[in-house]
Amino acid sequence: MQMDVRTTKKFQSVTVNNWEWSISDPAILEPWFDSWKEVARKNMVKSNRVRAVFKVESGGKTYYVKFNHPLSLASRIHSSIIPKSKSEFLSALQLKEHGIPSIEICGWARKGHESMLITRELENSVNARNYWFSEASTRAELKEKFLDSFSEFLRKIMSSCFFHPDFHLGNLMLGKDDMKFSLVDPYGVEKKSRLTDAQVFKMIRIIGSFRGEINDREAGEILLKARLAKDFSAADEIWYDVLKAEADEMEKLWAKRKEQVLAGKASYCRVFQSALGQGMSIRNSMDGRAMIDNRILMDENFEKRYQSVRLTEAEARELWLISFHLQFHRITHKMPLAWIKINEAENILVYPKTVIINTIKTETVGEFLKRCRAAGIKKDISPRLAESEDGRIYLSDIRDLL
Repeated sequence: MQMDVRTTKKFQSVTVNNWEWSISDPAILEPWFDSWKEVARKNMVKSNRVRAVFKVESGGKTYYVKFNHPLSLASRIHSSIIPKSKSEFLSALQLKEHGIPSIEICGWARKGHESMLITRELENSVNARNYWFSEASTRAELKEKFLDSFSEFLRKIMSSCFFHPDFHLGNLMLGKDDMKFSLVDPYGVEKKSRLTDAQVFKMIRIIGSFRGEINDREAGEILLKARLAKDFSAADEIWYDVLKAEADEMEKLWAKRKEQVLAGKASYCRVFQSALGQGMSIRNSMDGRAMIDNRILMDENFEKRYQSVRLTEAEARELWLISFHLQFHRITHKMPLAWIKINEAENILVYPKTVIINTIKTETVGEFLKRCRAAGIKKDISPRLAESEDGRIYLSDIRDLL
């Protein structure tokens, strides 16, 4: 690999195959960069029409490369002037300068309107969103440590007056050993002299990610520890503003989400044809895992663990969608795990016989009802309330609810 190297204080300017790099150590580009397109195809993490993220190995360490390739003429012109990778690179350096934990940025590159950003893998770390749903929200000691550490991270980034336009749990990583948070997508982050009220609230809305697993007191403790509320009364007001904002956004997105659920195009459920030609929809949990194995539907022990409800296609479709609508609002309810379409007249929804929510939450009935009202449920749902075997309040009947 031929390279032209020019050294600056922290990063070296390197030209390789007409790509202009600013990188902490040019050796990171060995041996993968000469054949990076082939490496990307083999080690793709995620991609869309204008962006791809792939994994590379160099010197015994793992790195992630984000490749930006804008398609529209306007985007190409803008990228030629202000490459997206450079903007993200500079934002990450600014975060590091102010002591905000974030990914280790190793360099960025440009070639015409295309650009790349390379970061080092955070060792022994997991995505914070996935960890919350799969681990932290299900075990009391982990939940407390997770929320305490999150509160400290939130206090630090908010008090430093950084504004992140896409601040959510999926953009955070969590160290499994020290339970410390790090920001992994710094694109668009700006250091402000002062955050406006609208910017503060947009950042605070990240706590809405926990709305299905924390109660009012836990929400208040996050806000107080992060120094975003002066007392529990003020924290409660902020919390319900967040819940309302989350509900309003969900309603705006529902038409799109509904089509994704029916088509199985997102991570919410899997839609396929069974070997017998039946239409199958299998629900996924919040961390993306199937909530029931489709093979168990044929198991001899099926009736011991599950309940089958036979409906017309229209009836099954309505209940299936109401259930997902409630799930997106994070309202606990008795949810169907699978939808089997035999024909138009005969459909089956599969429910667990025993309702176990599998998350820790000491929510009162009053808090649950307030969350339901914040989500736009106007009907009297008191007769539909039940308590799961693990002590969670849930809706036992969702018919005609939304």
